[in-house]
Amino acid sequence: MTAAVVRSSSSRLAVRSIRRAMSTTPGKLRARSAVSVAGIVVLWAISLAAVLTAGHVIDGIGLTTVPAMIDAQRIHATLADADREAADAFLTGGTGTAERRYQSDVTAASDELERAAEHNGDGAPAARQLASIIALVAEYQGLVQTARTDNRQDFPVGAAYLRRASTLMHEPGDGILARVDSLDRMNSADLAVEDSSLWLVVVTVTASGLVTAALLALLVSLQAFIKRRFKRRWNARLLGSTALLGFLGCWLALQSVVSYEGLAMAERQAFPRLYAMWQMRSLVADASGNEWLSLVARGNGAAFDSAFNKETSEIVAGRLSQDSVRLARLGRVSFGGMLAAEIRAADFPGERDATVAVLAAYEVFLDADAAVRAKAATGDYDGAVALALDARGGHLEAAFSDLAGSLDAVIGLLQRRFDDAIGRSRPGPALLLAISFLSGSAVWLVVGGVRPRIAEYTA
Repeated sequence: MTAAVVRSSSSRLAVRSIRRAMSTTPGKLRARSAVSVAGIVVLWAISLAAVLTAGHVIDGIGLTTVPAMIDAQRIHATLADADREAADAFLTGGTGTAERRYQSDVTAASDELERAAEHNGDGAPAARQLASIIALVAEYQGLVQTARTDNRQDFPVGAAYLRRASTLMHEPGDGILARVDSLDRMNSADLAVEDSSLWLVVVTVTASGLVTAALLALLVSLQAFIKRRFKRRWNARLLGSTALLGFLGCWLALQSVVSYEGLAMAERQAFPRLYAMWQMRSLVADASGNEWLSLVARGNGAAFDSAFNKETSEIVAGRLSQDSVRLARLGRVSFGGMLAAEIRAADFPGERDATVAVLAAYEVFLDADAAVRAKAATGDYDGAVALALDARGGHLEAAFSDLAGSLDAVIGLLQRRFDDAIGRSRPGPALLLAISFLSGSAVWLVVGGVRPRIAEYTA
C-alpha cells in the first residue's frame, strides 16, 4: 500500500516537473517547434497522398477508361466498315479494293478485340463479352466466305448467306455490334466510379490547404515568440521555413486549379464530342452498308432502306437547305441531329471548319445515295450498282470515302485536344520531388532556427 502511494506521488511529481519545464522559455520553444515539425510531416504525407491519388485517378480516366470507350466505338466503326465492304465485294464478285478493305477491316477489328481481351482479367464481365464477340466475328467471317464462294459460282443462295452475316452483325440486342456497345456501357460505369474517386482528391487537397494555413500561423506565432523573448528582430531560418511552406501551398493550389480545368475540358468538352463523332462515324458506316445490302437485295431491301433512313436521321434530323453549309459556317444551324449539336458546340481552333466540312461531305453523300436509289427505283439494279461503284467524285463510293475522311479529321482534332487536356491536368514528377524536398528543408530550418535560441537561453 505504502509503495503504491509512493509510486503515485512520484508520478505526480514527474508530471509537475514536465509541466514546469514546458512552462519555461526553452520548454515552450521545444513544444512549439515539435508541433511545427509534426505538422510539416503531416503536410508532407497529405500532400503526397493528394498528388498520387490525383495522378492515379487522372491516369485511370485518360489512359484506361476513356480510351477503352473510344476503342469500343472504333471497333464498332471498323466492324461496320467490314460489313459494308463485304457487301461491296459481293457486288463486284469478290475482287478488287473492296475485298482488300474488307480483309483489312476484319483483321484490324480482330486484333483490337484480342488486345482488349488481354487487358481484362479472366472471369470479368468484359472478358466474357469479348470472348463471345471474337467467336461471333469468326462465325461472321465464315458466312461471308460462303456467300462469296456461292456468288462466284452464280448460286443465288450467296445473297442469303450475306444477309445472314449482316443480320449477325447488326441484330439488335444480341448481334456483334450490340455486344460491342455493351462493352461501352461497362466502361461508362467504370468512368462513373473514377469520377466519384475525385472526391477523395478534393478531400486530401482541402486537408493539405488547411494544414498549410495552420502551419503558417504557427510559424508566425513562433517567430513572434522568439522576437519577444530574445529581443531579436527576425529569425532568418524560421522565415525561410515559412516561405518554403507558403511556396509549396501555392504550388499545390495552382496545380489543383490546373488539374480541375484540364479534367473539365477533357471530360466535359473534348470527350463528349469525340465520343459523338465516333458514333457518327459508326452510323455512316452502318448507313452505307445498308445501302449496299439494299442493292444486293435487288428490290427486296425495305428493311435495309428503313435502317438507312433511321441512321441518317440520327446524324442530321430535318431537311438540309442549299445554303446549309454556308450558314453553318456562320454558326446558324437550322437542322437537328448529332452533327448539328457538334457544329453548335465547336469551339476549339479549327473545329468548326472541320465539322462544317463533314456537313458538306454528308450532303454530297446524300446526293449520291439519292442518284443510286433513283436508278434502282426504275428496276435498273445493274445500273445502280455501276453508279454506286463509279470511282468519279460525287458517286456513292467516292462520297463515302470523302465523308469518312472528313469525320476522321474531326476525330483526330478532338483526340489531340483530349490528350492535351489530360496531359496538363496530371501532376508532374517535379511536384512530387518538391513536396519531399521543401518539407524536409522546412523541418531542417525550423530545428536550426530554434536550437540556437534554446542554447543561448540555457547558457
